[in-house]
Amino acid sequence: MKIVWIAILLGCTALPGLANAESPNLFIAARTNDLNEARALLANKADINQQDEKGYTPLIIATYNGNYEVAQFLLDHGAATEKKDASGRTALMGAAFKGDDRDVKLLLDHGADIHARDSRGMTCMAYAVMFARFSVVKVLRDWDASHSTTASVKGN
Repeated sequence: MKIVWIAILLGCTALPGLANAESPNLFIAARTNDLNEARALLANKADINQQDEKGYTPLIIATYNGNYEVAQFLLDHGAATEKKDASGRTALMGAAFKGDDRDVKLLLDHGADIHARDSRGMTCMAYAVMFARFSVVKVLRDWDASHSTTASVKGN
């Protein structure tokens, strides 16, 4: 009887690991730009917005690594642009820091908040300027200018 209980306890502790066995694979697919693996994992109901121990999502990993194809696939399938890592950084902030114009444009086109702030109050523009990513600064400036709304005040 003791052996049966030990087997049951071991089985119960092993099952949560098995249930999450696919979780790291979506991060690997995002990191390596493995579009086929990302497709297969989402077809098997992987959580597209899962976060690892640092708060990174597959989207954050894909854009930080410049893996446009997987990033686009994740966004087209509902990845949240505003999920933040443990430091409060979004995928857009990571792409701005890395200097990747294409990923920055992709994220903006999918609704990323250009004005979001991390836990230190920094925005994607601050990261682009701080790390001299001038092409990203231009993209952000142009996008913000073309999407800002100003209320016009009409005279009497």
